[in-house]
Amino acid sequence: MRKKIILIILVVLALTPLMAANSFSFDNILNNEKNWGIGLNLGTSAGVIVELNNKDYDFYLNFGFDVYSSGFSGAVGVDYKITEFNIEKAKFDVGIGGEVPVIFTSEIIIIKGLFTGSVSYQFEEIPLKTYIRLGLGAKINIYKGILEPSFGGGIGVIYQFE
Repeated sequence: MRKKIILIILVVLALTPLMAANSFSFDNILNNEKNWGIGLNLGTSAGVIVELNNKDYDFYLNFGFDVYSSGFSGAVGVDYKITEFNIEKAKFDVGIGGEVPVIFTSEIIIIKGLFTGSVSYQFEEIPLKTYIRLGLGAKINIYKGILEPSFGGGIGVIYQFE
């Protein structure tokens, strides 16, 4: 029972920045124009990332290999664009969000809840997006019931289909 409550708290913590945004609405997410993308993510979890880009929100799934625990991993996350900045003619987006990674091997199952921050750049000439994402939060080892601070992050490139 205690593990379920901790898991629910981690999920809520990871999604709090998104829910706190004033413009959050599932109707807007479902009705706006969307772009899909697929790419490569390198970081605490290295693997394939699939993204749904919806104006201010980026929803993503990441499947791969966790570097620290040497196990398979999967993550679901959301990134909300809060501002942008320019360096010469290049426009960068800055976002906050949440991510819930799950890592598993034959010996461990770890679930994390992370608050994330990101910076991304969309190329104008080609449908490529690059990003860097860092997160802080907590993790729980399901087998041992241990709750600890955690971090995560990665860099990546995503090819976007329109």
